Amino acid sequence: MTVVLIVALIVAGISLYDYFSARNWQQVTSADRNEIVFADRNKEYGAYTMRRDYDKRMVIILVSFVATLGLTFGIFNYIKSIPEEVIDIKPVDVTTIPPAKPDEELPPPPPEPPVPEVEKLVAFPPPVIVDVEVDTEPKTQQDVESTTVSTKDQEGSDDSFNAAVGPTETVVEAPKVEQIFDAVEEDAEFPGGKPQDFVSSHFNGDAAQDVEGKIIVRFVVELDGAISNVEVVRGLSPEANKEAIRVIRSMPRWKPGKNNGKAVRSRFSLPILIGE
Repeated sequence: MTVVLIVALIVAGISLYDYFSARNWQQVTSADRNEIVFADRNKEYGAYTMRRDYDKRMVIILVSFVATLGLTFGIFNYIKSIPEEVIDIKPVDVTTIPPAKPDEELPPPPPEPPVPEVEKLVAFPPPVIVDVEVDTEPKTQQDVESTTVSTKDQEGSDDSFNAAVGPTETVVEAPKVEQIFDAVEEDAEFPGGKPQDFVSSHFNGDAAQDVEGKIIVRFVVELDGAISNVEVVRGLSPEANKEAIRVIRSMPRWKPGKNNGKAVRSRFSLPILIGE
């Protein structure tokens, strides 16, 4: 800290010496020069004020700098001179510490159970010869030689060989019902133009007299393109609705919708305009 303060004071001294030794006519802050330059001119101009007050500001800055350094140095020395707090640690009297209690004697462990004797086993017991009376006499060599051996299989009878024990039931698996998709990757298509053109050309106008509007028919396009599950979602009159169902059912087979390139059952809605 002392070294820093000394260096700062040297720099401040050099700056003050340079400032006061160079105060001559060549300096912009010279008072005589400013009076001549700004004679008969507007002295409220900013340049005149800055040059006139430059010396005063410079002195204030240098004095503040030196005062700050001195204050910092004084605070540093004051903090350094504060004595450190000494903590009085009393020695511990080991003679007053009671001796440790001896470990309590643990009860002896229980006796281990006796190991059962292993039964002695014999790897190959000796054969036991028993006298057994045999009723059937063994065949002689002559009986064996008289036996005929054939190269053909003898067919047996099927009498009750695979007879069923009880009544049997035939399990018939239910046919698999394909899922109906409301949205598919490739929509079902009507062959040969728009389906509305087919409906308008085959719709009997007598069934829709005195009514006009829109009938929405929903149906299912099967895997083979056939039409099924025809229903009116939004109708007008009973006669017009019935005629719309008839025309939809009379359509030729559609091109079925597809998912992943495979034909699937898909639901299709078709609006039919009446009288518009």
